[in-house]
Amino acid sequence: MRSYLGKSMALRPERLRLERGEPRASRVMVATGMGSVPSVKMDIPIGYLYGNKFRGPLTPLVEKIRQEIYTEPYQNIDFSRHRNNVHPCDVFYPRHPVGKLLNEVALVCENFVPSLFRRKALDSTYKLVVYEDENTQYQSIAPVSKMLNMVCRFAAEGPDSDAFKQHLAKIDDFLWMSEEGLMMTGTNGSQLWDLAFISQAVVESGLAEVEANKESCSRALDWLDKAQIRNDPKWFKEAYRHRSKGAWPFSTPEQGYMVSDCAGEGLKAVLALQSLKALAHRYLSQKVDDRRLEDCVDLLLTMQNTDGGFASYELVRGSNWLEWLSNSEVFDTPSRKPSSICMAPKRLMGLGMVPGQGICFTYATMFALEALGLAGETYSNSASVRKACAFLVSHQMMDGGWGETYLSCVKDEYSQHETSQVVQTSWAILGLIYAQYPDKQVIRRACQLIMHRQQPDGSWLQEDAEGIFNKNCVIDYPNYKFSFPIWALGKASEYLASCEALGKER
Repeated sequence: MRSYLGKSMALRPERLRLERGEPRASRVMVATGMGSVPSVKMDIPIGYLYGNKFRGPLTPLVEKIRQEIYTEPYQNIDFSRHRNNVHPCDVFYPRHPVGKLLNEVALVCENFVPSLFRRKALDSTYKLVVYEDENTQYQSIAPVSKMLNMVCRFAAEGPDSDAFKQHLAKIDDFLWMSEEGLMMTGTNGSQLWDLAFISQAVVESGLAEVEANKESCSRALDWLDKAQIRNDPKWFKEAYRHRSKGAWPFSTPEQGYMVSDCAGEGLKAVLALQSLKALAHRYLSQKVDDRRLEDCVDLLLTMQNTDGGFASYELVRGSNWLEWLSNSEVFDTPSRKPSSICMAPKRLMGLGMVPGQGICFTYATMFALEALGLAGETYSNSASVRKACAFLVSHQMMDGGWGETYLSCVKDEYSQHETSQVVQTSWAILGLIYAQYPDKQVIRRACQLIMHRQQPDGSWLQEDAEGIFNKNCVIDYPNYKFSFPIWALGKASEYLASCEALGKER
């Protein structure tokens, strides 16, 4: 495990992959107040490029790509006839008839829009593109919107402009050479997200107290200190962004987007590392002082929606009827579900957790049990906790592990994987321990599975995908197979030993 800790700090990023083909966007894009932040950040540059009727240079490479991706000659395709053609397997949420009708109306009306109005609209849209670039240091929220923004800057200012060169310099931030070849990550990495879990894992497993690991833990705390977002983005009001001062991001502070669960996990990681006696000799005072910790808490409190849950990027700001205008067919969107992060106490007690980043009910139940445990709710005194434990135990597989597929997120019902998964088994172990589940044999069997899967070098092999985004975009988190098994085994060792000492073995 110590050898793992040394190499894990070179964090490998998460990556996104659609399990079903993504449909082409319609010509007229409507960015609604209820859409997800990444979708809106794509709609804005698409609207600008379409409004300008921008066309890039036709090169031999472009011609080759056209031959590769289309089944008939490009020049023979009437794209207007295919505007609403999407294969049924790609339609996760069909577009509303009102949205389709308004798109058609907009296509007719745009022929009669005065050029002055169009120019003013395009200027306002371009400002939003510029604001996003400068707020995120030319990384945007994700590689798709970054690519679109880069084309906008090329179209408006040319290839020799400083803005376009800044975009070119940041392309490598999204590329990752994996065992399967060159990949594009879902953001500019998952540095904070991974390090927050790894830091909590080594602290709660006791590995942080091992002399050989103290230097790594010190460096982790130093990075977490530097990763906190100290100020709101330059144009956060003009760009209609939520404030972010005090947060920890998903990736780096350079990108600058506040995500509530990342802020919470970053805060927990800092508190865990700063509580270590082993670090006392390295720091005369707290690396992250109380004022900065309070900044994070204050920010998290601003993220609570009216349904009691906490939003991810920003609060729900519109009515559900705005979804009639949404062009997103391949994803679920925030307005069709309650707040996706950290449900309020009543909803937690009813086990109304809505899975966000992980697959799916196993992941959500672990966090629910952790939260209830911190509030004093355990198996011995809470019917809700007993219900959650019964749910987990009912899905334990014959080999002692747990396995759930991404279809759980798509169908909103548990989808059993054909094989157990080390990461999901770790989540179940942690949840049961947080609940103080009395049947230790359930936990022991799960630990034996994880230990059996461990490789001679101390690592674990990559198994199926661990994450999900908007119910239908699968995410690989390569570091989960290290942090969560270590976390689960460490806590289980302590929990089982303490139960035996108290004579509670069953």
